[in-house]
Amino acid sequence: MMKWVCKNLLVLGISILAGFLLLLLVHLLPTDKMRENVYWSKDTILAEFDDQQVIDGYEATMTGSFTDCLMLEHAIYRNEEHSALEQAMRMYRGESCPEGGDAWWPGQSLVDYLDGVEQPVEAEYARYWHGYLVLLKPLLMITSLNGLRMLGALLFPALLGAVLMVCCYQRKIGLGMAVVAALPFLFFGTSFMSLSLSVCLYLMLGAVLAVLLTGKKEKLPILFLLVGILTAYFDFLTYPLITLCFPLCAALYGREDSTKAQWKAMAVYSLEWCVGYAVMWGSKWILADICTGGHTIKDALQTVFTRAGSARGVGRISGFAEVLRCNLAPFMNVGFALFMMLFIVCLIWKLMRHGSAQQNGAKQCNVKALLLCKIQRMSVFFGVAVMPLVWWFVMQNHSQEHWAYTCRNFAIVVLALVAAVL
Repeated sequence: MMKWVCKNLLVLGISILAGFLLLLLVHLLPTDKMRENVYWSKDTILAEFDDQQVIDGYEATMTGSFTDCLMLEHAIYRNEEHSALEQAMRMYRGESCPEGGDAWWPGQSLVDYLDGVEQPVEAEYARYWHGYLVLLKPLLMITSLNGLRMLGALLFPALLGAVLMVCCYQRKIGLGMAVVAALPFLFFGTSFMSLSLSVCLYLMLGAVLAVLLTGKKEKLPILFLLVGILTAYFDFLTYPLITLCFPLCAALYGREDSTKAQWKAMAVYSLEWCVGYAVMWGSKWILADICTGGHTIKDALQTVFTRAGSARGVGRISGFAEVLRCNLAPFMNVGFALFMMLFIVCLIWKLMRHGSAQQNGAKQCNVKALLLCKIQRMSVFFGVAVMPLVWWFVMQNHSQEHWAYTCRNFAIVVLALVAAVL
């Protein structure tokens, strides 16, 4: 236990220090070229002045321009009154009007800043790490928002293809099929266009690939700790649960351990991810207050309690029912129904072929005992499938207010159930 604690503390300490230094270094970069490249994307920003729906009438296909505009202004904002350390820790930006006002919109503030319009309000956003700036700032020195979207259109299928190829190479075809079945529920066809909504997709695919390529199971706990750390560092609290559950299914699929050992492994990996996520995020609040003063810890804790509260205007149980209704609504349409029908037909066909191939050898088996054994082996995936429900129940306020992207957690249910059957 002491060795495990020391190893975790060492990894967490190095990660916090590296995250802090990298964020400080990129804030020393000149912003003139970044601002110029963002300016060339102004027409795109104006065309998507609201959370533009790629498919009209389907809010879950939004490009996420609200948060993207915040990210872009954080990347290019410069006020000579603030040092690089203050900007990295407090994350200042200009506002054209106070937040919460009738005319408040991050896109308007970004456009005004690009046009040189005086902004009467300076806001801060210190409770997140904003680690995405470590990559976004250097990239904006060489390309625009549209260029970043083209990069995402290339990067996402490359990562996905690598995951599927490794699944085939390791003869984990069922895992690859489960990933393919879950992808539409992540709205991956539109998410790559968003800076904010694509972060968890890249982290998830990278984590799955790392799990598959990790030769020794002894390395997996630290790997999940690192995934939790990276999620807290880069993500904006969108749908981070997929960075745990997708690699979790990859780590559990095809293991020869006993059912008890699998449940223990799931608990350990989940705990490691939660420790990495919570400690890394909390360290930002402490660093911000130590380095620059302020009230980051107080503000962050208030936000956490608000987001973990019940859905607005209702009790905890009835609020959970409302959250379920909101988060499942995007999938109640003909497109998803036809896709699932087709996939279920393919699944039944594969299972029938598998059953007929083993029929002769199974004649002497106790059918009930065999069925019970298989259900026990599948139970660990059922545990993973329940995790989104637990997340929605705990984070009710957040899951109701931002259902247009928290609904993507339902992909975990699809992934886990398909992986369990296969």
